[in-house]
Amino acid sequence: MANPENLIPATKGEVRNPKGRGLGTLNRSTIVKKWALTNQEHRNDITGEREILTQADIITLALIK
Repeated sequence: MANPENLIPATKGEVRNPKGRGLGTLNRSTIVKKWALTNQEHRNDITGEREILTQADIITLALIK
């Protein structure tokens, strides 16, 4: 069961998380974008040639296959 103390709404001017997120901490979407745009040498299953592709391209080719 939820702690009733946590169910009380914040009052005007009250800060519930004063430290907040640490400096330099990245959003999940930023991490995913960075990973998806990483280049890697990979064999293109459609053409059969080795190419330098992004992770997003590799995932797309896998879905097509």
